[in-house]
Amino acid sequence: MLALPPSSLGRKDAVPGFVGAIQTFGAFGPNFHPHVHAIVTEGAWSRGGEFLPCDAPDSSVIEEVFRREVLARLHRAERLSDAFLESLLSWTHSGFSVYAQQAIEPEDGTKLERLARYATRSPIRLDAVERTAEGLVKIATPPDPRTGTIEIVLEPLDWVRAITSQIPYSQCPPFCT
Repeated sequence: MLALPPSSLGRKDAVPGFVGAIQTFGAFGPNFHPHVHAIVTEGAWSRGGEFLPCDAPDSSVIEEVFRREVLARLHRAERLSDAFLESLLSWTHSGFSVYAQQAIEPEDGTKLERLARYATRSPIRLDAVERTAEGLVKIATPPDPRTGTIEIVLEPLDWVRAITSQIPYSQCPPFCT
């Protein structure tokens, strides 16, 4: 979780509100675009239910913390070598970005619902997936920039593997148990 650490509020019993959804918009292959949409509170709740407001942190700080955490986890999972990790950390333009400019008041249910729907939308349009007469799964995709291909055809189990490989495994942070 990349929200405000409870210690910055002077409280050890406070946790921020955070809802995150991993998005993977783009075609399979070269256009795969993993990113996170998140709704985060500007404050935290104590275990007793008290809301403790705070100023929103600088989005560039959140971006750097998120970047380093993602790369560290990839390194620990042996997906990045020491040399490649150092190379990525040296880049001037990291490829990561954080947009934190859209504050929504708690009373504005319409805007909050619209944001929640946007954050949790499906990574692939349902009407882009169909089963062929042969029992295969055909997925319409944006054009591949290298080949111009606009569809992928997979065996059903290969489709299940491809779509579920995008589901991350994570452990519950210590404060949620």
